[in-house]
Amino acid sequence: MFDIIIIGGGAAGASAAVIAARNKRNVLLLDKGAEFSGLGLAVQVSDLPGIEGVAGSEALSRMKKQAVTLGAEVNNATVMSCVISDGAKRVVTNEPVNYDCKAIILATGNMPHQESHVYQGEKELRGKGISHDVENDAPATRHASVALVGKSVQAAEDALKLSEFAEMVYWVIPASKLDIPPELKSKLEETKRIEPLFSSSLKKINGATEVTSISVLSQGQERTVSVKYVFLPPQQYKPVTDYLNNTGVQTSPEGVVLVNQQFETSVPGVFAAGNILCLKPQLNVVCAAQGAIAALNAEKRL
Repeated sequence: MFDIIIIGGGAAGASAAVIAARNKRNVLLLDKGAEFSGLGLAVQVSDLPGIEGVAGSEALSRMKKQAVTLGAEVNNATVMSCVISDGAKRVVTNEPVNYDCKAIILATGNMPHQESHVYQGEKELRGKGISHDVENDAPATRHASVALVGKSVQAAEDALKLSEFAEMVYWVIPASKLDIPPELKSKLEETKRIEPLFSSSLKKINGATEVTSISVLSQGQERTVSVKYVFLPPQQYKPVTDYLNNTGVQTSPEGVVLVNQQFETSVPGVFAAGNILCLKPQLNVVCAAQGAIAALNAEKRL
């Protein structure tokens, strides 16, 4: 029997594994893979202290390696369900073996309601320079050229945000003009790092191992623009909780797992951390901190 089983190997789960293993607990981390984590899909990490200039998948690999070095066990498995009683807790996976433990930390994050594969090359380059989250990923674009797609007020604000970091923002606007407040329009016109491409559409995202350029149809002519990042319209996210049916873990009407100040759910001994607690991805450093706190509080339940 394990002391703590952590479900989800993103920033929150990996951090929880490091802290719990560091404190000599018998820990199992169940992880489907980096592609199911916001951090794992990051082209370059910019929000974890001491980790800079590496891909998110590499950052996760380092965190898991540290957990294993400290004594944790990491298994690549998909959790199908949980059986929770007053005594031991059982985690059922797609493997032929079940896992029992004294405490559980839920860290399966959130994912888009449905995958967006609107543009050619988008699916192939997912996690290799494509983002739907300007707020979190803008700092990683320092000294790079980026593309932004959209025509809303939010897109205009995103263009300004990106211009604070990127060398140049090529703004693909599928309209002949913008319906935005005059003061916002003035700020955009004053910013030299934004090149608006009116009456344009994104046709293809190019690259092999990472984004290298985009193909744009602009006013009837196709052109290729060299960029390192492509920011597509925001997505709606939903916490991954399908394996929690009949466990008694309470969620909000939107599906967010509810916790107290100790990051403990409505079920004693079951904790949660990271993006499973929200409808929009948080900073990786916030997820990691929540995972660490959840691990410390889970220990007190042992």
